[in-house]
Amino acid sequence: MTRTQPTMPVATTKWGQPPEPKESPTIQTTIQTFTADLADIQSFLNISISSNRADKVKECLTSTLTSLSKNFVFMLLPQSEQVDYLLLQTHVKRLLHQNEAAAKKVDTAKELGLFGDWVDVCIRFIETRHNVGRQSGQQIATALHSATQGVDQLLRVLAYDDSFKDSKERFIVSWTIAIFEELQWALEEAVGFYKGYDPVISWWIEQPWMALNAKLTALTSALGRKTGIDGSGSADDIVGDPIGREALLQELEAEWIAYTPEELVGKAEEEFEWCEKEMEKASKTLGFDRPEEALEHVKNTFVEPGEQIHVRRRLLSNLTLRSQLTLRLRLSGILPTKQSPMLRNTIS
Repeated sequence: MTRTQPTMPVATTKWGQPPEPKESPTIQTTIQTFTADLADIQSFLNISISSNRADKVKECLTSTLTSLSKNFVFMLLPQSEQVDYLLLQTHVKRLLHQNEAAAKKVDTAKELGLFGDWVDVCIRFIETRHNVGRQSGQQIATALHSATQGVDQLLRVLAYDDSFKDSKERFIVSWTIAIFEELQWALEEAVGFYKGYDPVISWWIEQPWMALNAKLTALTSALGRKTGIDGSGSADDIVGDPIGREALLQELEAEWIAYTPEELVGKAEEEFEWCEKEMEKASKTLGFDRPEEALEHVKNTFVEPGEQIHVRRRLLSNLTLRSQLTLRLRLSGILPTKQSPMLRNTIS
């Protein structure tokens, strides 16, 4: 009997030969990797209020900021890569702030009683489906039935509760409508995955899903009536997100605007004052005492339908005559020979 010697793996490099150097990352590859990773997270975990998604996004953003400071020395980069470095850094910081703001919205919605345990039940079902986790039809039916009871309880509260008068609360309600529509779509996709594919699960979840789907549609309609965004309200029902001064400073920094909100308001008031003075000058030139009279005059200065082409032809002919006159004055020495770009274009 012969004994065979165990085979040893063949080394890819000779003894004493240094390993091949690893390719060092560049700003461009860092941007590409970050963009692909973030897109994968948001695509796979497609529920925007999921805590798992928020944690994964935060981990991706913080690791990107860490890799920037670790892998690159800003002062040694070429100018074009320095620009990319700063743009990526600013963009990631902005996304971090937005991620934190979204988490605060979820907390506020929970405080208002809009997000109950039934929301977490639905998210667990959807993410288990995405992870190809094993779920029985009875488990899914129980989860859907529990969610239906939670939505039904919220509907009863909304029917007798006349709250949400504060502008911030009304914005949270308006934002919650979009979240519930997103959740309803994701639930429909998850249920559709099992429908017909697994006959047992299909039998268990058909009726519970129909009940939950109807309740979610009724919930979004009820919240729409609360905020007036369904068209039943007035102009006073317009809602917005009062992000506050700190968040506004972060947005201005992300857009590379080197002004505070107060400075921007001051600049706007200066420009508006200048516009009013110029309007008064133009009104007096037209022979009117008040700008409102000049505006009314200009508003009513129009030609009949079909006459616009003749007005354009007359203006072009007047421009040609003016150009000829300007050229003659220039050749005669009355006007200086130096031309501005606008005047040069006019003469040509």
